Order: sequence, then structure tokens, then C-alpha cells
Amino acid sequence: MKSATNKPTPQPKMYETENDIPEQRRSGLNALMNQRLADAVDLQMQMKQAHWNVKGPHFIGLHELFDIREKPNRAA
Repeated sequence: MKSATNKPTPQPKMYETENDIPEQRRSGLNALMNQRLADAVDLQMQMKQAHWNVKGPHFIGLHELFDIREKPNRAA
């Protein structure tokens, strides 16, 4: 079995901007926003999976609940 190596992830190139946020801070914010985006996409995929796999006597109620809950998450 191969052991995982903990190589540091290369930092993306930060472009010059007109704001006054230091480059190191922007890099940290970028990583944080990327993680939140990944979390949101993961949650949306879990909701979609649950929506399409509802079974049992409460099917229609749960199916409609998922429909209602998903609408605010869709981008216009």
C-alpha cells in the first residue's frame, strides 16, 4: 500500500489588483472561498441524490419538500 505524501499544494498565481488586501491574505481568502464552494456543491449533490431516492409512504411529501428546499439554492 502506498503512503500518502503531504506535498504542499502549489499556490495559484495571484494577479495584481487595485485593492489593498495583501497577497498572502488574498491567497488565504481564495482557499477559504474554494472550500466553501466545494461544500455548497457537495451539499447540492447530496440533496439531489436524496430527492431522487425517496421511497416509502411519505414519498410525495418528502419529494415536494426537497423541491421547495432546492429552489432558493438555484442560481438565477
